[in-house]
Amino acid sequence: MVNYYTVDLAAWNDGTYGFSYEEEHVYRKLCERIYEKDDHLLDDDRDSAALCKMSLRRYRKHRQTLLDAGKIMVSDGHIRNERCTAELQKIFEKSGKARDKAEKSHRKRRQNKKKKTVSGQKKSSKNNGTEVATAIAPADAPAVANSELVIVKEETSPSEKSADGLPEYPTSLWNLAKEVLGGAGQLGQLRAKCMPADDAAALLARAAAHPAPDKLMGMAIRDYEGPPPKLSFSRREALAEKAQLMREIRAEAEFWND
Repeated sequence: MVNYYTVDLAAWNDGTYGFSYEEEHVYRKLCERIYEKDDHLLDDDRDSAALCKMSLRRYRKHRQTLLDAGKIMVSDGHIRNERCTAELQKIFEKSGKARDKAEKSHRKRRQNKKKKTVSGQKKSSKNNGTEVATAIAPADAPAVANSELVIVKEETSPSEKSADGLPEYPTSLWNLAKEVLGGAGQLGQLRAKCMPADDAAALLARAAAHPAPDKLMGMAIRDYEGPPPKLSFSRREALAEKAQLMREIRAEAEFWND
């Protein structure tokens, strides 16, 4: 379903020149419903008459006028408009390409992160005071007692931080934002709000399939409140600290009262 569409005002005014108010109204409502139904608007006179808020007789009269003028056509039981069909095809092609590229970029980034972990990097850890080289054990490795191979679980933070303390976004994510949104300004605003790179990539994938990606990103920027704050201590510790402070205040008050 397409919720937004652009209108060439000059072409619209030229195409509807000579139409009465009701004829242009019916034409506009049918075009809007074609966009809403993704070019699958059933040729149902009663439903369309209710959509145009007029009687069935008046709607059928204006429908026939639009058919005679070549503004609409009926094909396979559906009302269609040549310009609407062409514009919808462009939207579908653009959304499909952007969505595929976003998914490919996100998948490639995850694969690179996985390869980086499984690439044979070695970590040193202490086991009973002795340094043991740790590596990733292959899936088909036989079980060996007291093996020195230790399976290391990859630990990645939700968002890698850069020098300025903000999440680090890969170059591919910036390039994708430029292609989907026509610029990287909105992605920069998400980074300024500390949105993790994986969440930003998923949001871009949604925006790529949306008819108005900039508006979707704008709403996401407005509604995102940043990651949840990290508490420095638990509630129990906070209550204990408060109780200690109250005891000190009472002790000081008793001292001065004495």
